[in-house]
Amino acid sequence: MILKFRNSDKKLDEKEKASIISRAQKILKDAEKEKNYGKAIDKYRESAELFRDVKNYEKSIVCGKEIIKRAEKENNDFDIAWAHRGIALDMHELGEYDEAIKNSKTAAEIFGKANTFYAVKWCYNDIAMIFESKNDIVSALEYYGKSNSIEKEEEIEKKINALINSISHPTIRQSVDKTSAVDGEPVQFTLKLKNETKEKIENIYVMDEKGSTLNTIESLKPSEEKDFLYEVKAIGTYAEPPYSSVVWKNREGNILQRKIEKMTVEVNQKIGVGIHVKNKLTYGKETYLAITAKNQSSTPIQNVKLHLSFPIELKVKAVTGYKIENIGPGEEKSFIFKIVPLNVGKNVIEYAFIEFTNEKFEQIRIPIKDFVLEEVFENESLPVKSQPKPLTEKELAKVEKIHEDKKYIYTVLSPKKMEPSEYVSLAKKMHSETCGYTLKGVDTKTVYMHVMEELKGVHVVSTHWGETNAVMMFSAQSFEGETYLLTVALDMRGDACNVAFRMYSSKEDGIKEILIRIAEIVNYTIIILSMAKEIEKIEVNEVINIIDSVVQRSKLGTAIHNPEKADKKIEIKDSVVQRT
Repeated sequence: MILKFRNSDKKLDEKEKASIISRAQKILKDAEKEKNYGKAIDKYRESAELFRDVKNYEKSIVCGKEIIKRAEKENNDFDIAWAHRGIALDMHELGEYDEAIKNSKTAAEIFGKANTFYAVKWCYNDIAMIFESKNDIVSALEYYGKSNSIEKEEEIEKKINALINSISHPTIRQSVDKTSAVDGEPVQFTLKLKNETKEKIENIYVMDEKGSTLNTIESLKPSEEKDFLYEVKAIGTYAEPPYSSVVWKNREGNILQRKIEKMTVEVNQKIGVGIHVKNKLTYGKETYLAITAKNQSSTPIQNVKLHLSFPIELKVKAVTGYKIENIGPGEEKSFIFKIVPLNVGKNVIEYAFIEFTNEKFEQIRIPIKDFVLEEVFENESLPVKSQPKPLTEKELAKVEKIHEDKKYIYTVLSPKKMEPSEYVSLAKKMHSETCGYTLKGVDTKTVYMHVMEELKGVHVVSTHWGETNAVMMFSAQSFEGETYLLTVALDMRGDACNVAFRMYSSKEDGIKEILIRIAEIVNYTIIILSMAKEIEKIEVNEVINIIDSVVQRSKLGTAIHNPEKADKKIEIKDSVVQRT
């Protein structure tokens, strides 16, 4: 359907024009004062239509822009799209063809995202009419064709046939052998030129971006077609064909050129992952594990992170940390860990993956295939008393429970990024639960590093670490979209370290269970890997006192617990101990 403005063909006398203008201006003033969004939009639309009735397209455009301004604040894409379409039709009437096309394409894009294809079809018809006004018949045919591909319409078919009969031109079609490619892989594009007109087309040239000729066709008879194949190597972010436009002569001898909207193929970086153990894993003896990441693509990758969780039967220290800033093309870098097996047998490393950022600032995740670390007892001839003591049923049950707790936490929670100020604001409005315990035989720094390691699956909002105390703030969300916040405070008193947890959530049910599981995971990990001993549980009131005391000393998130003492601007100190 090709739409026209209402009354666009009706002739008005001066008195009628004056009356319409007066009414339009009054409605426009009312719209500017109207605070209700829906009523304001209706008034702007009515005013725009009245201005169009008297062919005052400039004023109609003003109304359309006001609609866009208000609709953007309300995130109402539908109103934005209709306003762009109205502006496009106004621009067309004023002879501002390029701006008209720009607004029509914007409207079509928004309608397309909303799957409102009848409106997309109207926009394509609008664009085709504008190209007709520019005497760009080839482009007009393209957009009438797009309109008909949504739904065939007799009126549009007649327009297409009339335009085809008016010029001779090659129809351009493209295809590609794959939708995505790995860096370095060949990609084959096909360009098909066909003469669907009734006249012979002569002197056809396929051109590249620089205007150089890639291919030449002396002539194409009616219904004749010619295919060209172009193989390119997938490099960088996208693979695209070398051609850019087609140039030909029509029957009048005019040189015509048509730009080609090129197909593109997304290129994925190829990353190789290797697992290397320096020596055979032996009970009680130190060795090294290296997980290598090799960038086999032609573009650099940034912010490379390793995500994995070691079994508690392995005492592990990260030598290089879990993050590599960048890996260049062809370069290989490693995450290195010092490992001491604490048992004999097989341990499976599951659900590990490497995450990095590509040149488009997209996060890419590469899963690591599950692998086994098997520990052996070095000297079988040693007496039984020297062999490692097998775990009791109670200890085995504890290990199994910790494994289940870890799986539960990482299944339920995922990282949720937020700023410290947002953390403080949310925490004041949420339900909270607390727990804590006192550990002997371990210092604050060691506990801090274990906490950061065990909670690496959630987002670190902010940290502070001092000589005798530390504060960590984490944020996460459930699959249902519920937000969870966690404050962990450490306070060294004599030779004992107090570990205090406080979790916040807008959902009261289940928060205690999640908090206790996290606290148990951290507790068991520290006891196993650092040989610490829990000497007592901390009462709820004492947990709150510890958190308040440490938080206030660090000036980190003071407003959560003492709003009346909070500074207007929260001071966030850099972490002294970096996440390993």
